[in-house]
Amino acid sequence: MPGRNADCSGGVKGVEQPWEILIAGGGLVGLALALALDAAGRGRWRIAVVEAAALPEGDGQPIYRAGFDARSTALSRGSELILRDLGLWQTLAPHAAPIRHIHVSQRGAAGSTELHAEAHGWEALGHVVENAWLGAVLLAAVRQRPAIALYPGRRLQRAQLQSDCALVEGEGGASFRARLLCIADGARSPLAASLGMGCSHHDYRCSALVTNVVTDRPHRQWAYERFADSGPMALLPLPTQQGRHRSALIWSLSPERAEVLAEAGEGEFLQAAQQLLGYRPGRLVHCGRRQLHPLGRSLAREQVRRRVAVMGNAAHALHPVAGQGFNLSLRDVAALARELAGQEDVGELAPLLRYSEGRRADQARTIGLSHHLPGLFELQQPGAGALRGLGLMAMDLLPGLRRGFGAVAAGCGPGMVQGVRECENNSWM
Repeated sequence: MPGRNADCSGGVKGVEQPWEILIAGGGLVGLALALALDAAGRGRWRIAVVEAAALPEGDGQPIYRAGFDARSTALSRGSELILRDLGLWQTLAPHAAPIRHIHVSQRGAAGSTELHAEAHGWEALGHVVENAWLGAVLLAAVRQRPAIALYPGRRLQRAQLQSDCALVEGEGGASFRARLLCIADGARSPLAASLGMGCSHHDYRCSALVTNVVTDRPHRQWAYERFADSGPMALLPLPTQQGRHRSALIWSLSPERAEVLAEAGEGEFLQAAQQLLGYRPGRLVHCGRRQLHPLGRSLAREQVRRRVAVMGNAAHALHPVAGQGFNLSLRDVAALARELAGQEDVGELAPLLRYSEGRRADQARTIGLSHHLPGLFELQQPGAGALRGLGLMAMDLLPGLRRGFGAVAAGCGPGMVQGVRECENNSWM
């Protein structure tokens, strides 16, 4: 049955029955947003999730389709708290590898630093989970919520905002109207563009080469961030599978070099990766399918208007070097749900502006870190390498500085998880 706020009337023929909330995009952020808003509304809000791709069927096992590809996500500790609030962590944890230690270094220069979970009194700084598992768990949970309806295989094209609702048109004549439209359909969103909510884009002129590798010894819950002139590389622990010690490798390279390494033989690729990484994590003995992803930063010029909120990569698509893209989006999700809880009309401008203002500092800090960190380690001016080394040594020698950086990296810095804790204290679930 429609909720009490579901009577926004457009008087337009062929429009779907009204919804409180329409989420454009059924990827990881869109599904998490649906779950968080359903919890905030205590199941009273009718929520539609519209996804252009076909969503996998089945019993929650990972299927490499739609937005759930072979990539992995490093979930910060702050993200773990949010997923616990949503009741998902118990299901997801068996498929996640904890990060208890992080080693950060630069090739060919002195200076490195290490971050340790025990320094903060935590069990882990974060966890790494394959997107296929993360997507499967989110999708299974959404399918169990009676107030959420999924519309896969429908591409939304344009939207209009009226005083009482948003009208959204899709391919094949399908249309929707809702009190609040949440746009989570990816970077440089065409739906946001149809509303005049454009974005700025910065091309990093590099590609991320992504694959899973097997090492000759256990990773012992260590993650590695290695900076080099050619680009940064991250090695993240994954759960052991059939006795194989697996890690996720993400390597940022020039498009030309990335393409060469993607097409190279396995031995040649592993040798190149080992040469950059060194032998601290062990010897690389095998790699899986290699994928290339062009890298760019895309930032929405507006994130909210009356009746609309721009979320996920549609709001901010970041360089993956600091692993903060999904974590930042998940903090946005928790904050928006907190702000809308108890609202009579979820599309009113005042709570959306409070959400936007409350997220400003965290977004600016995280976007700045993701944007400037790769460039800092790519500087070639005389003395730049020595300064970078001194910076890493300073973090290693000053425990307070290192702990502060670790808290931010774990998504638990000032203002980062405030919304989650407030939701916990107010029993929003």
